[in-house]
Amino acid sequence: NLIEAAKTERMECAVRPLRAGFVAEIDGINLSQKLSVEEVEFVRETFREFPVLIFHDQSLDPPALMAFGSNFGTLAPHTQLKYRVPDYPACSLVTNREPDGRVDEFGQNSRAVAFHSDGSFKAVPDAITILHGIEVPSSGGGTEFADCRAAWDALPDDWRQRVQPLKARHRLHKGVSGTPGPAKRAPEVENHPGSVHPVVRTLPESGRRSIYVNPVHTECVEGVGADESRELLAALIAHCTAPAFRHVHGWRRGDVVMWDQRCTLHRAAGGAPAGEARVLLRVMIVTGEAPV
Repeated sequence: NLIEAAKTERMECAVRPLRAGFVAEIDGINLSQKLSVEEVEFVRETFREFPVLIFHDQSLDPPALMAFGSNFGTLAPHTQLKYRVPDYPACSLVTNREPDGRVDEFGQNSRAVAFHSDGSFKAVPDAITILHGIEVPSSGGGTEFADCRAAWDALPDDWRQRVQPLKARHRLHKGVSGTPGPAKRAPEVENHPGSVHPVVRTLPESGRRSIYVNPVHTECVEGVGADESRELLAALIAHCTAPAFRHVHGWRRGDVVMWDQRCTLHRAAGGAPAGEARVLLRVMIVTGEAPV
């Protein structure tokens, strides 16, 4: 049931929307090989419409995943030093296993269980994250996404007028749902004192607006009292993560999922059987622009 197809002399690929204007699958591209100019542009164009893209049946090692990610910006090492891949610092692991096979308690029980946007505490936050499923559980263990562009579109006019001029301070794990973990002890964290970003940002490619706060890293709204800040953040986060704006991706081995950090939130959906490994390879990408 292919909805849309693009064909040239060098490629034949197709887009299958799963959620209109939000989530789509792309078939017909082998991400382990160097992409043609046409394939890169096809992914870019599709990504502008669908900020969550899924590619099935892929097999990428760290250099191949890094090469794919480099088509869309500059690779950015993850803040949590523990999970960086040896010899490939731009690659990191999302895992519930220690290198010796023991359970990683942080990865199993605490990591990324609340909605968030990666790197929002940076002056130039991460723009894109790409995950590749290496080992996936037999059930559960999905990744849930929320569409913050659609949330803005549905926001009542009086709330739009109230929040559009505002800015918020983001600091690593200082939001109401911030979680302790290796990042708090990693020396690199000292290089991220926090940043201030608009509560509503504009995507440069489309001009669409998106709510840009999250419960893990957004510490407060600037220029208002503490009570009003808490009220604003709680209301905006509840609105962005309402069921109407959410989609859960159930992982299959070999999946590659690419999403736009500038206009989505994501979290680990949980529910994986105890004792089953969940190992995902990740690259993160910056595109050079601070939120405006």
